[in-house]
Amino acid sequence: MSRFFVACSLTVSLLWASAARAGDVDDCVAASEGGQKLRQKGQLREARDRFQQCTRAVCPSLVQRGCNTWLNEVVALLPTVTLSAVDGQGKDLVDVTVSLDGKPLVQKLDGKAVAVDPGVHVFRFESNGQGVDERVVITEGDKARKVSVRIGESNGGSGNGNGNGNGNGDPHDGDKPKDKDKGGHSPFPFVVGGIGVAALGTGIVLYATGSSDFPSECDRDTKTCANGNAEANSRATSADNRMRAGVWTMIIGSVLLVGGAVWFFVEPTEPKSSKGAAKTPPKWLTVRPELGLGYAGVNGTF
Repeated sequence: MSRFFVACSLTVSLLWASAARAGDVDDCVAASEGGQKLRQKGQLREARDRFQQCTRAVCPSLVQRGCNTWLNEVVALLPTVTLSAVDGQGKDLVDVTVSLDGKPLVQKLDGKAVAVDPGVHVFRFESNGQGVDERVVITEGDKARKVSVRIGESNGGSGNGNGNGNGNGDPHDGDKPKDKDKGGHSPFPFVVGGIGVAALGTGIVLYATGSSDFPSECDRDTKTCANGNAEANSRATSADNRMRAGVWTMIIGSVLLVGGAVWFFVEPTEPKSSKGAAKTPPKWLTVRPELGLGYAGVNGTF
């Protein structure tokens, strides 16, 4: 009789263990599939918890290996934030409760990193009956992202206490200097000078080609050629015209180049947004070319 009961007990135990193991395998597979779906939805915290379930020793080795790989990937992508708050005098607060999108997150600030899902979130900090909301965009892979607020008014103002940092040490957008308020030279002196350089180079080329094409049998002063050669006279006239055009082009280029340089040095460079600064008296610029026998130059006053 006793042997019969022992046999029955062993049979029931084996069947129970087999059923329990089958249930564990089903739970492992379900946790693996659920974790992948949650990961695709961006719910990385819940996906991490599911993958941890299917890495247990009761799960099949194949499922364990897959879940371990996915768990490591999710942990690397899962963002974390560090929460802090100060009072109106700038002193750190500890007894602060924080909720994330209306759901409780932490009951006290201890400086430890807290895992959150990526996305746009609203953190609400509450202490001594006062509350502050802070809207933050959290991206995948962010680690120890700082979210800090001020709760309560400071002694010298009546602000709402909202923090304006972006968590990475950059100043608030409103505090950044605008490019249009910065001083410096305008591009116009460089444009004028560049045109002058181009004109000067063109004039040199015109003069050099005209001079090289001028017939050797013709006189450069009288523009007449020996024996009244009509073809030589025509070539001489064309070459002389090019030389004259080259001279005038060089003169114009020199004027523009000098004008651009003078413009560069006399142009005011104070920031446009500076208020109360003494205005610089206007500077008058006069540039004029000078021609003479055997020379060409530029004279200017400012």
